[in-house]
Amino acid sequence: ALQEVERRRGRGAAVGPGETVFIAGSFTQVGGVPRAGLARVAADGSLDEAFVPAVGIAPGLRDLVALPDGGCYVFETGAMGATVRRLDASGQLAAGFATIQGPFSGG
Repeated sequence: ALQEVERRRGRGAAVGPGETVFIAGSFTQVGGVPRAGLARVAADGSLDEAFVPAVGIAPGLRDLVALPDGGCYVFETGAMGATVRRLDASGQLAAGFATIQGPFSGG
């Protein structure tokens, strides 16, 4: 499936638990399966279909952090400032984590 990612500009990758990798970029599908710019793949490159992101990734993706529980944080910037989201292991917005919106400052 990874070989079949619609060829677009990549934005980020993060190694997850159990030999998985999160990939983010300007793609709309992985291996023919719809994925709006964010997917989790296995070490062999096959799509992890258990991870179905609740949100697409904007062109302003700045960072992607994999979590030990199979979820991830995504940090994006855009016209409205910065946004930090936490997705759980299934790709849904994590319960109990409020989406954080900026502007942020500092170094």
